[in-house]
Amino acid sequence: MKFRTEIENDNRFQGLITHDRPIVMVGSCFSDNIGGCLRQRLFDVTVNPFGTLYNPLSIASSIEHIVDNKKFDDSDLFHDGQLWHSFHCHSMFSSHDKDDVLQRMNESVSTANISLANASVLILTLGTTRVFNLKETGETVANCHKQPSSLFNERYITLDETTSTLKKIIQRVRKLNNGIKIIFTVSPVRHPGNSLHADRLSKSTLMLGIENVIDENNGVMYFPAYEIMVDDLRDYRFYADDMRHPSTVAIQYIYSRFEDMYFSNETRMLASTCEKLTRRLSHRFMTDNALAIERFNRETEKLENQLISTYPYIEYALYKFKQKQ
Repeated sequence: MKFRTEIENDNRFQGLITHDRPIVMVGSCFSDNIGGCLRQRLFDVTVNPFGTLYNPLSIASSIEHIVDNKKFDDSDLFHDGQLWHSFHCHSMFSSHDKDDVLQRMNESVSTANISLANASVLILTLGTTRVFNLKETGETVANCHKQPSSLFNERYITLDETTSTLKKIIQRVRKLNNGIKIIFTVSPVRHPGNSLHADRLSKSTLMLGIENVIDENNGVMYFPAYEIMVDDLRDYRFYADDMRHPSTVAIQYIYSRFEDMYFSNETRMLASTCEKLTRRLSHRFMTDNALAIERFNRETEKLENQLISTYPYIEYALYKFKQKQ
């Protein structure tokens, strides 16, 4: 007797993701979660270059900037009396220094453009069809930056809008990188802001929109993160304390299913070895034993050199990992 609804793997795409080609991820905070798992295993992954994005319209806008290598200028910023922000980006870019904000935003655009042009896979995680439009201009904002609600109109985009937006994303991306594969997924994060019913309708619209574009485009696929969370794990103990986001255990489980679906056995083994290295590099010593510390560091350096010697392309991902430490 089975007491769980396990989501079957689609083995058609095994081997799609490898260590030797960049990966780009754009979308909700679930992109950050899975991107963190990939980064820890030394994949060359670019995650949310504009910060966390939730709705298809904002994701499409970010893709447009990246594909066209379109730079931001003063007109893309506003000052709230304390910080400079952009309605195109997450608050991670906000600062007291306007020039600093623009520099970091434009550096992120340039880096993402190069990564996307060379990537084998683009992973887009959609969170909601709920959008906020700035009344003054009508544009959809990626982040409200805690500005007064009176500045915005709120609505849910329709299925037709969702489908047409996803089509435009695919067309845009393939102008820059014609051979890229695109994986869509729907975030398992719950958005009960208006109601759970509205959140279910929103997720359903996203799924239908994705299904529409998969039917019409080769090399476009769906990873069932939402279904794994809701139907396989299916228990509040797999949610974080806020009862909205997946717990660490749930993220690791969903990531393992991601590996099963898209990694070859060779890639999975290499990823495991890389994770051993990054765990060693992240290790915090609880001893003053100088000999033990020296031996640990020597073994870590040996493993690092062996990996780089065998897989030279890992060196760049390792450099990026160390920069994040």
